[in-house]
Amino acid sequence: MKLQVNQSNLLANIATVFTDKTKVVTELVQNARRAGASKVFLDYELSDDKKTVVSITIRDNGFGIKDFTKLFTLAESGWDAAVQSTERPYGMGFYATLTCARTVTIQSNGQQMVVDSAQALSGADIGEACEVDFFGGTKIELAGVDINTHFFTSFLHGAFLYSSIEIFINGKPVRRSLALCNMPTDKVFDTPFGRLVVEQWFVSATCVIVQEMHVGSFKASSDWSEPNVLFANTTIKARMPDRDSILNKEQVEAEFISWLSGFYREKLLSIRTEMSNDVLFVERYFEEVLTYCPQMLNEIDYLPDSAFRPACFPTYAGMQNDDSGKMTTGILRSSLARGEGFIAREAADLGNSEHVMAHFLYHSDASILTSNASINLPSDHWVHPFIQDLSEADFAVKVTTDAAPITIETKNVFRFTLLPCSSFVLTHTPSGKSVSVEAGSVITPFLTAVKSRGYAAINGGFPPLALCGRS
Repeated sequence: MKLQVNQSNLLANIATVFTDKTKVVTELVQNARRAGASKVFLDYELSDDKKTVVSITIRDNGFGIKDFTKLFTLAESGWDAAVQSTERPYGMGFYATLTCARTVTIQSNGQQMVVDSAQALSGADIGEACEVDFFGGTKIELAGVDINTHFFTSFLHGAFLYSSIEIFINGKPVRRSLALCNMPTDKVFDTPFGRLVVEQWFVSATCVIVQEMHVGSFKASSDWSEPNVLFANTTIKARMPDRDSILNKEQVEAEFISWLSGFYREKLLSIRTEMSNDVLFVERYFEEVLTYCPQMLNEIDYLPDSAFRPACFPTYAGMQNDDSGKMTTGILRSSLARGEGFIAREAADLGNSEHVMAHFLYHSDASILTSNASINLPSDHWVHPFIQDLSEADFAVKVTTDAAPITIETKNVFRFTLLPCSSFVLTHTPSGKSVSVEAGSVITPFLTAVKSRGYAAINGGFPPLALCGRS
């Protein structure tokens, strides 16, 4: 038993393969390019009410059609060995004309055929080519087309951005700004997956182009309006004939990103050598190095300010932080070894106004290692032993007072004793680092919380309530 094809059923259902009639023009332009054309002229006419496209004509200056029978033989492309090996044509694209037009007229190399689409798709004899006075390329006229004008013109607007040949639509040249032939040579790199145009260094988002049509993306991100562009070779399989998706995307994307990471690592090594200044290099390329070659950071005794965020003023009850002017600075390994600076790991409660550690970090100008740096720095990086994982139990509080207690009575029912205070000393016990805080810069809820948690205070005991407010 052998596999067989029911010809009549196949032809009757061929229209379901071409889900987008507008793409008939890209199929015909692709054929023109394969035929060696350098120019394609596409003209279309609209209905009287301008709502639909009624006819499309495509003419090119390629070497023409050698054998008309190849056009109407399914899975027989008729292209030479060079095209077969580089593009693997499907041998089905011309059938798109029969699914979107009432009649198709083909002229090439002194021959002409007029095909009734319904008759052809029924399996009936469509006749033979006749001789005409037409030489130099190919001309295909599609009559009885019924395509929404808005959809058609919108599709044409971006259909040929990557085209290597000149295309004119109703006499006007179309944009081909992203064509490989228009790219500066210093932006184009050979890869195992095709030719890569690098518009943005160290970006993984990549548009994938198959046979000059955008078929999908790798690591797509809305953050990049101009991702890099990969003009794919045959390692990337596109769904045919529309070329609207990548069939082996999961596998090839992983392989491409792995290759790209190595490519970017080599570029970073080259830049580092050229700059010959590790501090300036890591200041400029820290995030890129952290992403593509984090082990390199073990060789550099400096972390830039982008590895940290400043400790913000602790918030309370929805208070806005108006101390955004504070800046972080880069940190030298030698400074940390001398006990200078204070680094804490990012945590959810580092900005809680009631926590002593939040006030300690803010007033000591401590740096907070960002989550990204904390996750991606190598586990053996030299900064890790200097990073503090904080808890309230690690801190001691001392209060300095220089005034007598104040007693307040309210309607002879409530009686409060307030003790004005001048400053606090907050100490991180494990490191011995202390910071003195003027009372005017600490909000009352923090002091109340400190009292309730039983922190030690000089002068024999913590006051019932501290009277102070933020300056």
